[in-house]
Amino acid sequence: MLFKRNYIKNVGEFCDGLAPFQSNENGLWGYIDEKRRIVIKPKYKFVSEFRYEVAFVNDGRDTFTIDKNGNRIEESNFKLKLSHYKVSDVLQFSEGIAAFKTKEGKWGFIEKDGTVLVIPIFDFVSPFENGYAYAKYNNRIEIIDKYGNQVYLSDENDSMVGFSENMFLFKDSTGKYYYVNSKGKKIQKYFQKASEFKEGYAIVRCDIDEYYYMNEYGELLNCADRPLSLFSNGFAIQGAVNREFYVNDNAYPSLTGKDVSKKTNVNYNPLDTTSYVYSYDKGFYYAEDFKISEYGVVNAIVVTTTDCIFKYVSVINKYGYIIIGPYDYDRYEILRLDNDNFIVKNKETNNLGLFNVNGQQLAISYKSIELLNNGMYILDNELYNCYKKRLEINSLIKNIYIGDENYTVVQLKNGKYAYIKPDFEKNQKIKKTYDYIEFFKNGIAIVGEYKEDTESNQPYKYMEYSIIDENLNTICTFDPYKYGEFKHINKYDCGYLLAKSVNDTYYMFDTTGKLLREFTAANVDENNHGFIVYTDEEGKMGLISRYGADVFDCLYDEIEVIDENIVKIRGRYNIDSNDYDFESICILNNDYRVIERVETYLNQDINKVLRPIFNKDN
Repeated sequence: MLFKRNYIKNVGEFCDGLAPFQSNENGLWGYIDEKRRIVIKPKYKFVSEFRYEVAFVNDGRDTFTIDKNGNRIEESNFKLKLSHYKVSDVLQFSEGIAAFKTKEGKWGFIEKDGTVLVIPIFDFVSPFENGYAYAKYNNRIEIIDKYGNQVYLSDENDSMVGFSENMFLFKDSTGKYYYVNSKGKKIQKYFQKASEFKEGYAIVRCDIDEYYYMNEYGELLNCADRPLSLFSNGFAIQGAVNREFYVNDNAYPSLTGKDVSKKTNVNYNPLDTTSYVYSYDKGFYYAEDFKISEYGVVNAIVVTTTDCIFKYVSVINKYGYIIIGPYDYDRYEILRLDNDNFIVKNKETNNLGLFNVNGQQLAISYKSIELLNNGMYILDNELYNCYKKRLEINSLIKNIYIGDENYTVVQLKNGKYAYIKPDFEKNQKIKKTYDYIEFFKNGIAIVGEYKEDTESNQPYKYMEYSIIDENLNTICTFDPYKYGEFKHINKYDCGYLLAKSVNDTYYMFDTTGKLLREFTAANVDENNHGFIVYTDEEGKMGLISRYGADVFDCLYDEIEVIDENIVKIRGRYNIDSNDYDFESICILNNDYRVIERVETYLNQDINKVLRPIFNKDN
């Protein structure tokens, strides 16, 4: 079938003998052959190029694949793969889905096996978050679920502002804001300003000075004062500068009771203030968002005043009861160490007091306080346990290092290192010392001790490394006569250790000390999404998995690990005495085998030459 003059508006690239074209008459797409004859009539809203005898099309109701005769191919018989497109880039996987970009600059999505979830028709896309992503096409924003279904399509020139708690915030072409929920339902209200949702509510401005809290159903809560913050642990702050109030999720005042501003505590000893609460009527000079402690105590630092002259600072719980304080604001300040601990500072003497979230005084009158994350404190550079008992080993300590929740590392005055584990029943003792020490990670640590080689003609010291468990028991010691002396050894979260010997040989071990791999390399990029990228003496690069197996031999000019399932490689093939530069993106399964490979760059059209090589590699 031939077409008349000016019938075609746009034509795409020829691929597999056909090219997509857009009709000037109806604006829809079809396909023509290389002799400019119409093979498939223009009846589709979106189309892709033909790759490997199939194309992806959308008729406005459904997206499906067709053969070169225009016949529909059932989904059960065919799945479109990444290799059907000319790909220029693939981003990291997020929630099992990755965005990919074609050479034409269009974006789509693939699943972890390389199957195309959404065809590349978008100008830009976002990563998936909580099962949703958004994309832009023809100046319109489309919300997509994890199955590739369209949830919502915005008006032209609307922009996406944010996404939180399954509520999408848009801004239209006039500058007004509106919301769409995860089911694609638009809340039929427009706002001058709007925030993202937190704990079920957003702050919106309807008119110049009309601010409200709004729930996910579009219902506005009447506010006595202007909202100042979103909800945090069940409370929000509203009011004005130097006059702030806490409100509950009905926007009603939530802290009521007797005014305590006339009660002041000038000493560090906390008052027995269980009968006192702050008054909502007075408001707060300053109020912070409520935080929740490890033990479930909701707390906040507040400053109250009666006349903006005399001010008092305290820590309160969600019922308004005072936990710490009140203290004269001009003489004292309260600093939050974390959600469970506070420092009260005397501004005149700079002395510090340490309190927990229950109001218990842990330490008093120190110049410096540092809280360790294992129940110990550094008070004026000395160690104390949680019962405020000074450890006897302080006379031996030179430096203290914050460790994990189980141990603190100390350096002794003799230069050796040791682990200190909090003992709340008795004073902590040092069990063993080391010349080299690391913090624990995933239940193990690397330690080292100097040993002396007395068998050689010239005795010398070397470092013997070991793996120890959290009970400080030795799991494995690395034999220097078997592996040589190590320059260094590193452990990684992904479950392997990598050591380099003095003769530049690399040894890869699991966490029990079992040898996984031995190799030599000129350079190593050690923990790249769980892979080891290494370079040989000729500058060629290879890739090793976390289990020590080869993913790619050392044949490539460049290897870039995008994430644990996507790797980009660049190199050169020599076929029939001709060199061909190429760049490929490889999709890996959980066993780190290549299940999909697409070339993103070739300096000549050698697809038919390279395809058998790719298939052989796979």
